[in-house]
Amino acid sequence: MYFFFFKGKHLTLVVQKKESYKVEIGSGECLISELRNDTIVCRPPSKKPNPKSGDGEKLIIRVKVARLTIAVGEAEYIGDFNYTPVIIVVSLIVFIVLVVGGLLLNYYYRRKNRKEINKMVMEMKEMEEQTKEDGKEEFADMQLMFGHLKQYIGTSGVPYHEYQKYIIKVLFQGKETAVHALLTDGELNDNVRAALDSFEALLCNKFFMKSMIGTIEKQKKITMPDNVVEYLLSALVEKNKKQQKVLFNRFENITLRLLINWLSICVFPYYQSGGASSLFVLYRAIETVVEKRPADHITGDAKNTLSQDSFLTEKVEFKAIRLLVDFDKDGKEIPCDVLDCDTISQVKHKCLRQIFMHQNKPASQMPSIEDINLEWRMGDRGKHILNDIDLTSLQEGSYIKMNTLRHYNVKDNTKIILSYKFSPDQDDSHCGKTVMKETRNFRAEILYKPLFQVNIHLYFQVKEVDDEGNTLNRRNIAQVHLKMGKGLHITSLMHTKMNCHQFYGTVFSTLDGLGDKNNVDQETLQCWKSECYAIRIWSILTEHPDLLFDIDKPKHVDWCLQSIRQLLLDCFHSTKITKDSSLQKLLFAAEIPEYQRKVQEFFSAMSAADPLPTNQFIEEMTSISNVRGWIFCEFM
Repeated sequence: MYFFFFKGKHLTLVVQKKESYKVEIGSGECLISELRNDTIVCRPPSKKPNPKSGDGEKLIIRVKVARLTIAVGEAEYIGDFNYTPVIIVVSLIVFIVLVVGGLLLNYYYRRKNRKEINKMVMEMKEMEEQTKEDGKEEFADMQLMFGHLKQYIGTSGVPYHEYQKYIIKVLFQGKETAVHALLTDGELNDNVRAALDSFEALLCNKFFMKSMIGTIEKQKKITMPDNVVEYLLSALVEKNKKQQKVLFNRFENITLRLLINWLSICVFPYYQSGGASSLFVLYRAIETVVEKRPADHITGDAKNTLSQDSFLTEKVEFKAIRLLVDFDKDGKEIPCDVLDCDTISQVKHKCLRQIFMHQNKPASQMPSIEDINLEWRMGDRGKHILNDIDLTSLQEGSYIKMNTLRHYNVKDNTKIILSYKFSPDQDDSHCGKTVMKETRNFRAEILYKPLFQVNIHLYFQVKEVDDEGNTLNRRNIAQVHLKMGKGLHITSLMHTKMNCHQFYGTVFSTLDGLGDKNNVDQETLQCWKSECYAIRIWSILTEHPDLLFDIDKPKHVDWCLQSIRQLLLDCFHSTKITKDSSLQKLLFAAEIPEYQRKVQEFFSAMSAADPLPTNQFIEEMTSISNVRGWIFCEFM
């Protein structure tokens, strides 16, 4: 778009309206867009106009003001410029540049991705090689550990709880049983004595006894006390005919609780005869493998785990070291294997467990780590008491990281003393120059005040709360690198369970009879047996082996035991593994079908076994009752 500018003087002095001016170019008109006192601005025609007659071929520019016309010059049109070729050429150039740029970028990123893929492949190969090496080392360690365990079991036996303690733990799971009357030696305290006196008075009440006996007599089919459970089961099945398949999936009534408690008590002699030794070996194997690599002292997350929810995602450098431990200053140095990334509490626990296993002593005789000092012999510099937190602890904002052996620069074959804390001031007398009274006061301020009062959060590898005290979400992992010796031990456990016929054979025969009576299909019968046998008995012992064994179960082992328990449950159900199954199931995808086959063999063997004679069963029940009665009598 072009404009003509005509200069003049006093243009608006006489004629002020723009309409009074007119600019002509040949026969065309130049449209006036602006009129000023000294300038006229107009826009010429976009196409060349024709010349006026008499001007020849010239395009004379004329400015008219009212009746006055003045020729001010000539205009020349060079011609209409065609922009189409220019646009095409520019577009083509831009397109070529974009294509070439895209190809170059694609080549660059493909080359970069190829490098990253090659790097990832190399890392995976290195990881694979490292995993193989770790696997070989851990396999060798496991074989040595199995040998030690077998030798330990052969010489000292499996550390079972005493009968009375086992019963209390089974009947009152999750309850504090340390002060229970059956676990207390000596005379009964006043409260228990008063409760027993009240119960005796109740039994002497004629109305109560008459009501109880009358209720029992109304049940004509009850001919002897040992038939109570069988009768109640029969009544329960008949009452719930519409929900037979899920009958034993619930714990909603006394009958089911009575059945499970009865089975748990009856099977204890079989446990003691060696029936649960495989479960103990399984637990020790899991505990050993988990502790071969780092485990978070606070959260329980571990590098070696069977659960994706408890996988320790943080990268932790560690080194296995051996400490020469003198327990209670008896002069005997016992080698104990730990990690240099272990907290002081973890080191205490590992050393105590290894020492007591070496001495063939159960975990119940172990002192609490809170009652033990860990002293580092430092040669001429004396002894240094190591603590989880002290003045040297690393503090990040509101976080205090727990001390480790690496923090104190403890090396391999270091001599350590585990000694009892006899007085609160013992720390000051053994710390030497490196531990002062302020250290103890600082530690006491953190340990013995509620954390929310001092706004301090302890952590080891994983921070569970942020700076505002909000709980952080746990991260799930898409891959778990370890399968902990499950094949050998769970197969052995299944084989052990297949040998348990004495009590479960009687119960299963009863369930078969109830099934025939009520026209129950075989699948439902197997559901009943699985619930009574695997889910209510063995799965609980698998997850809580401390119910049966005298052991001190650490927190980081719980997740693995839960995974083994879930595996056991899957084996007793028709679980099908697909690509959409959870990682927990995929971890054992190759083993579950084999274990399910063994379960079917177990049920087939139980069905084919001869029923236990009634008189033999009654004799066994009488024997168990007499043992239980003797335990009660010794406290009366």
